[in-house]
Amino acid sequence: MMLRCVIILVVLGTSLSAFPARSGQEKRVFTLEDCAVGDEVRYTAAVLEYEPYKDWSNASSGDDILMTNVDFIYEAAKMAKEYGADIFVAPEYGVQSLDMYTNDSVRFQSLTQQIPDPSLRVVPCAIDGQVANFIAIRSLSCMALELEMYLVIDLAEQAACNTSQAPCQADGLSFFNTQVVFDRAGTVIARYRKQNLYLEPQFVPGPMDDTTALFTTDFGVKFSLQVCFDISFLHPAYTNIMEEGVRDVVMSTAWVDETPFLLAIGVQNGWSRGLGVNLMVAGYHWPEHTKLGSGVYRGYSDLNNLYSYDPNSGNELVVFPVTSCKTSPTTTKDLRNKNLPVITRPIKLDISSGNRNKEPRQQRTLHEDLSIYERMVLPPTETGETNSVSQCHDDGLCCHLTYEHSSSNLTYQLLTYSGVVKKGGDIYQIYEQVCAVVWCESENWRTCARLDLFEPPQDTFGPFNMQGNFSCETVFPVGLTRDFNLIPNSVYSVNSVNDSLYTMTSDQGTYNTMTVALFGRWYAKDP
Repeated sequence: MMLRCVIILVVLGTSLSAFPARSGQEKRVFTLEDCAVGDEVRYTAAVLEYEPYKDWSNASSGDDILMTNVDFIYEAAKMAKEYGADIFVAPEYGVQSLDMYTNDSVRFQSLTQQIPDPSLRVVPCAIDGQVANFIAIRSLSCMALELEMYLVIDLAEQAACNTSQAPCQADGLSFFNTQVVFDRAGTVIARYRKQNLYLEPQFVPGPMDDTTALFTTDFGVKFSLQVCFDISFLHPAYTNIMEEGVRDVVMSTAWVDETPFLLAIGVQNGWSRGLGVNLMVAGYHWPEHTKLGSGVYRGYSDLNNLYSYDPNSGNELVVFPVTSCKTSPTTTKDLRNKNLPVITRPIKLDISSGNRNKEPRQQRTLHEDLSIYERMVLPPTETGETNSVSQCHDDGLCCHLTYEHSSSNLTYQLLTYSGVVKKGGDIYQIYEQVCAVVWCESENWRTCARLDLFEPPQDTFGPFNMQGNFSCETVFPVGLTRDFNLIPNSVYSVNSVNDSLYTMTSDQGTYNTMTVALFGRWYAKDP
């Protein structure tokens, strides 16, 4: 198996005096400066971008599907351990695969597992004998024990229930999309059942108990779990950040990409940066079905990140050191192996066994209906000159933009919106406030961010300064290029005054821009 190592360097930009200087600290809930002397801690995180095995033509049972994927996860986790990983994260549906959604209820149930109650401190690896729907749980527990590593795995869970109480099925079972955490001894220490389901009809939402998403490691860091669509809502991780002081979040996802604002890596980086937390994300790799994107985002410390977002990458392992703060006194001894290497640089490993030699894969994305936005085409400027425009929408939201755009004749539009947007085929409704600049092929909004239809030349937008007077609880920055990469965090700053006036500034401009946005979520106004 050939391994490919990629080292990423972040280049800092220079300042142009024509635009406002960065004043004060960036608005984040937490920063490393809040950490008391002696409480700073460093650990190594590993996340797996993975396309699970799902070929029923070569599988005699659900156990064959499960164990093929568990075996791959074992090889990836073992590789991560060689680089000193303390915690390893696998993607949503990474064991059972998305192919579990068929009309065959027997097949579906064969891909589910019984997950022990964390309060019982069960070590599944130590349980002998035949236990139905337990093979993957036992193997994963043994894996964590052997590798002495925290494992965060997403599984389809079956749980006994009372048939007289909805939504229990007639056979006395309920099914959940569940993250389970094993400690270094193979003990089940957390079991979080996804609360915010996304087009998952066989599952029921987990209980509204955010504490089930919490676990604390032997190195003193308290983590919160979340699964995919959860990142769009208050529960569980956002609430655990605000109420429990969590600074480190672990996420499994099978994301659905949507331009211009909701590409996986843009959401992940913006959420980490906007809240000032470290975020570790393992994503399902299936670009033909809008799914890819994983990474480690250090929003709590230096804003550096390392991510995988390439339709042709196949399976990829991201390993990155993370600096955090002890959030509670440790009750167990730090069991980290002091003989393992301590990495000081980002590492990406291609573990696809020659996948890159295959035909290029198609990447599909959804596209938001931008007709509901206020829109303004931005006139180009002369070299060295700036232009200022303003645009308002509902709830008193006004966006103000000062910019320079003289490097090309490409079309950019200022978008402004405050209100409900619909997702998942209009099934889900969330309340947003947005100020954004988006590349469009023409003045027609239907061409905005449509990189599947057009190939614009490269250029630079900016320098620029964008402001919005937001009423919502939290605003997340989004910066994406037209080749679907993140605009480096070092290229722009985000500040706020009185938690309402937010400013996004780039002193040097952003290269090959698709989207720069202040993306606000008004949770209290969700329908």
